[in-house]
Amino acid sequence: SGKSIARLGDGELDIIKGKSFPFQRYNQDLTAQLVEILGKKQDFCLVGIPDAINNFDNLTQASEEFWVENMYRTRNAWIEYLNEDMTYCTANITRLYMRYKDKSKCKMYFDMLKDIYKDKDVIICEGEKTRAGVGNDLLDGCKSVQRLICPAENAFDKYDEIFKTLKEVGKNKTILLSLGPTATVLAYNLAKDGYHVIDTGNF
Repeated sequence: SGKSIARLGDGELDIIKGKSFPFQRYNQDLTAQLVEILGKKQDFCLVGIPDAINNFDNLTQASEEFWVENMYRTRNAWIEYLNEDMTYCTANITRLYMRYKDKSKCKMYFDMLKDIYKDKDVIICEGEKTRAGVGNDLLDGCKSVQRLICPAENAFDKYDEIFKTLKEVGKNKTILLSLGPTATVLAYNLAKDGYHVIDTGNF
């Protein structure tokens, strides 16, 4: 439908709770913005959270074991920050293969993902070691692909510079973000300003 999406997972929840993430040190401003994204009802950006908060359907044994243990520790923390008047989507929109026990629909899922940016001018904003779409066909359908390379660690320290650069690319491009918790905030704030942004993570 052309909506943007910002995603939150374990790392973002850790930062909200005052902890550092392996690739992003704790930052008070980052925390405040993540809390707003999780709880403020709006209509310009989808907000993704782990779908395992509701069920563990169709997961491999290893993935189910991970999520059962994870949700035992974190589910109440998630609920503390969620807004019961909002509809959330899954943060796992780009985790389309390894986690599933029945993989028969995985090709369809990948095709649906690629349809989001098919025939679009795309800019990928990623950490310097990410290399999204390199060595696979995930970006083959794009009209054009540009990259904005950012720090692999503590990218939020450069948030203002990254945000300003992305705003200059124009609203006619689709922006794919792979930049940890910084991507979550970028996606939300760019979408608020009318940009089409998909927080893909390292897909």
